Amino acid sequence: MKNIKININNKKFSWSASLMLLMMLGLSYSCADLDEVPFSELSPDNHFQNRANLESSVTGMYDAFYSDREFFFLLSPACTGPSPISKPRSPANENNTGVYTYMTFNSTTNFSKRLWVQGYSAILNANTIMENANRATDLSEDEIETYIAEARWVRAFTYFWMVRFLGDVPLHINTADSFSTSNISLPRSPATEVYDQIIEDLLYAEAENRLPLTRPGAENSRPTIGSAKALLGEVYLQMAGLPLQQTENYQKAADKLLEVVQQNTYKLEENFTDIFDVDNEFNAEIITGFSFPQVNDFQNLYGWALSAPGFTDFGGFMQWGFTKDFYDSFNANDTRRDVSAVFSYTHATTGEEIVWGDASTYTEKRGPDPAVYDATTGMGTAKYRTLAGNRPILNESDVIFTRYADVLLMLAEANIGAGNSGGALPYINEVRQRAGIPDLASVTLDDVKQERLWELSGEFQEYPDLQRWGDLETAIMEGEQSSQTGYDPKFELWPIHVDILNGNTNLDQNLGWEQ
Repeated sequence: MKNIKININNKKFSWSASLMLLMMLGLSYSCADLDEVPFSELSPDNHFQNRANLESSVTGMYDAFYSDREFFFLLSPACTGPSPISKPRSPANENNTGVYTYMTFNSTTNFSKRLWVQGYSAILNANTIMENANRATDLSEDEIETYIAEARWVRAFTYFWMVRFLGDVPLHINTADSFSTSNISLPRSPATEVYDQIIEDLLYAEAENRLPLTRPGAENSRPTIGSAKALLGEVYLQMAGLPLQQTENYQKAADKLLEVVQQNTYKLEENFTDIFDVDNEFNAEIITGFSFPQVNDFQNLYGWALSAPGFTDFGGFMQWGFTKDFYDSFNANDTRRDVSAVFSYTHATTGEEIVWGDASTYTEKRGPDPAVYDATTGMGTAKYRTLAGNRPILNESDVIFTRYADVLLMLAEANIGAGNSGGALPYINEVRQRAGIPDLASVTLDDVKQERLWELSGEFQEYPDLQRWGDLETAIMEGEQSSQTGYDPKFELWPIHVDILNGNTNLDQNLGWEQ
């Protein structure tokens, strides 16, 4: 058996346990760019001896997300696709992101498999750290608990994505039997049990100052107390809505999200556009995100694949964009409008003043750029920015999962759900004030829904929002999806990939996806 050592940002780290699990599951993995060393070199007995060893394992834990260059990129349209504001350039076939908007995915669509494989890789690495951190002889007990808290946050973060997309999933909470037939053949655990484990992990991570209040720049992607509290608040909010409808969690969500506000660690950026500036990364608004260093090992596709043609100096592929109706829904003075959806701009290389829908302003197609910039492509977004001269796969824009505006809007929603709409008003108005639009005199859930679209479009939020609100059917029938598929209740969850089912005969398929 071989251990994989991957070189990222000039640091080498190990990913042995995850690769072993993938092999036992019978799943393929590309090792074209990886260096191999003997597995015995990094067994738990001799690897977790000091801080340096533990740090390399932590880096390996996060590589479960990074090692598949399209993992985050596919997660984005999978979240945004069901929204009625989405417009794909690509058709609805297996090999592109059109399947996420048109809802034509099936049990062989790649993202379902990637979510499962990358997710369990992260979970297994997290479990390994939890069980072996105390072997490091140069760490205090408090420092060991910090590493364990970090690993538990990663496990909770991962299971939260898996349970929302896939529903019931096997609970792997230790490594004692990780490579035994019984453990890799675990049946699916009920979603309620998965959520219970997520909560247990996050309560541990946020308690007793186990995680730091802030991180140095080199550790921006790693969790803090604030990111643990924000994630826990989001988990409570999701549980309060569909499908669980545990409405007592609205107040728990409000209480936990208020703790994030009361930390006074985060604040809204004064200008909306500054949130996404690559020269202002991990600013005071960012709570949870992942950094992409500008090195060959990382491939961040956002700035290329979601940009309008010629918006950057390397063009724009326009995998998907936003509709004109979405652009028109903004108040004309809303500072978010022309960042979220780009209506007009100067072409980076030709100098043309491009206007969406006006063919006379876009006359020079380059490379993979769409032939037109109009209703057939939708509008590109300016949220995922680039540095001049970056090639697409070296774009260093961070991927943002949770920011302070999201916390404020979740706090408003949680208060409404708990019967305190008056308490929700200041939080939604704080977001609107930054956008330059008038305050609301009163607030409803529908107001929060609309505000979340304006504020967080394309930021991994739409599909989970639609799930807990019970609005997925409406979104499908009002969007591009209805012309392809109509609504089917099975769309509330993704199918388990056929390769996963073939690798574990104790798994069953999600309702409606059975062949």
